Amino acid sequence: MLKSFRIAILGAALFLSASSLPAAYAQPTDPLSVVTAFETAVNAHDVEAALALFADDAVVKTPSNVYVGRDQIRSFLQGAVAQNVQDEPFGSPRVAGDTVNWAGKVSYDEWRKLGVAPLETLTEAVVQGGKIRTLSAEFTPEAAERLQAALSGHIDVSAREEFSTRRDSIEAHVGNVPIDDEALAQKGRFRKGKED
Repeated sequence: MLKSFRIAILGAALFLSASSLPAAYAQPTDPLSVVTAFETAVNAHDVEAALALFADDAVVKTPSNVYVGRDQIRSFLQGAVAQNVQDEPFGSPRVAGDTVNWAGKVSYDEWRKLGVAPLETLTEAVVQGGKIRTLSAEFTPEAAERLQAALSGHIDVSAREEFSTRRDSIEAHVGNVPIDDEALAQKGRFRKGKED
């Protein structure tokens, strides 16, 4: 009897100490909470906290690349942090089962230099078992047009040269996740070289 009482007290103490941990240490499981934790980690430039929210075989799709698995996603997040990423969700996210859709305004240093930040995005995440399985982001048509115009010559050439230098630096930083110029050119989002 005394032994079961001690076990009950120990269990209650463990429960109370675990429930008093800061929210940063608690792993959310419902889709909206996972997405909110991801946005918070990204804006805090906490790569490891953001990465912890992804499944091992997760896929991230951006307007310019696809990243598969935690190593590539880590490289993507490190590149975003190196560019001082800020993502401000706006409006109310829509949740349907394990899928969350939201709109955001995203800024990177390179976009700030081009004078087009923030760019509006539409993002969808599928969350299963408390982990992001897929994350897909795309520009709104208006944001894609603004970025394309900035990259295609409707900006000061020196800003475009600075963008190209930073882009090369980012590509070197992410290493095994190269930026695919051909795919970007086909989508009209990047033109290789200074002038076409």
